[in-house]
Amino acid sequence: MISTNRFAVVRAVAGAVGLLAAWAALDSLITGVLGAGAAGGRAFFLHWGVPLAVAAAFLGWYSARAGRAHVRVVARHGCLGAIVLGGLVLVIMLVSPLVGGGDALRGAVTAVLYAPLAASVGLLIGLAWGWLRSPPS
Repeated sequence: MISTNRFAVVRAVAGAVGLLAAWAALDSLITGVLGAGAAGGRAFFLHWGVPLAVAAAFLGWYSARAGRAHVRVVARHGCLGAIVLGGLVLVIMLVSPLVGGGDALRGAVTAVLYAPLAASVGLLIGLAWGWLRSPPS
């Protein structure tokens, strides 16, 4: 079990990383979508800005409310969902060109582009699952 002082440090680090992710998502939005003449800017925001925004919201929520045991259980489910779904998409995208034929570099690029998006979807699914499994007391 984490002691109170170490737990405060974990919450502070989660808040700081959440602020950094929020800054990166905002920067991606400004330069990618709103940038003048940015070809494919919306696609870049979808692949990197949306996962960063979801991570920033999650970390901000965790750092603000992690004093409750229920929140920590829900956060564990969310992280597990992100790891499972993001890892599954990463492996499928990396292996599919090797098994089905095709360009291996293209598989690696699509894996790097779609794995963060899948991980953020997995995070949201895991959070919902954890919220349903362990209702607040």
